[in-house]
Amino acid sequence: MGIELSIVAGLCYASSSVNATGVDRHATSPEEVELFGLGGDALAEAVAACLGRAPDRVQLDGLLHGTHGWTPVATTIRVASASVTGVGSEPVARPIGEGATMTATTAHLWSPIGGMVAAEALRYDIEAPDGQRLTYEHHWGADTVESATVPLAGAAPGDELLALRMDLGVRVVYDAYLSGDVAVVFRDGHEGHRVWGVDIGTIMAAGALPNGRNFAENLSVRYLAGARVVHAGPGGTLSTVGGPGIRAGEDLALVNA
Repeated sequence: MGIELSIVAGLCYASSSVNATGVDRHATSPEEVELFGLGGDALAEAVAACLGRAPDRVQLDGLLHGTHGWTPVATTIRVASASVTGVGSEPVARPIGEGATMTATTAHLWSPIGGMVAAEALRYDIEAPDGQRLTYEHHWGADTVESATVPLAGAAPGDELLALRMDLGVRVVYDAYLSGDVAVVFRDGHEGHRVWGVDIGTIMAAGALPNGRNFAENLSVRYLAGARVVHAGPGGTLSTVGGPGIRAGEDLALVNA
């Protein structure tokens, strides 16, 4: 299914929101084995702590899972929380050059990022005022900057753009944990059985290994709001000539009764 984030970047804190849905579940990678402290002899030692005897072999996913109907160990990433952390604004005025447009950008910063590999790209849909929208996807942990532009109707080179420059902060916290069965082999048997299937969570608890990791993604969304285009006429007279949400009506003849 993958993880999707939908963000409304408004004019203030109250009109802004973030909604995150979905999970990412995938076969546990070698990097994630290390991340959860199961590398080297650690997994076998945790099994020994759980069953009271060191195993000859352990498998997170293998032939024994298929023959015994056990669930291979997998990593699940889910959204623990998603919140708007703040909205800032300041008035800006800038001259309009060739190609009159407004640009919205989103910067991503992760902490930490090492060791986790999501199976699917994360998908983002960010809606800002005045028709600005960013829709894209990128891989887990990517510190990237995305941008999108919208045209400014009625603007021409030499005009001036007046607006509020907004900076919206969003923080998303992800939980990652392991689930499934570990196949354990004792060549000469243990408690009457050569092969055992043990829940990975039970093994990690016995080995005093926490089955959980947290990751944070911080987004900074920058966009313009309340934009209007101002034209300087002869003598320096300023007049509003257009902008998002500003539309001139048709000229109608005045009729006197």
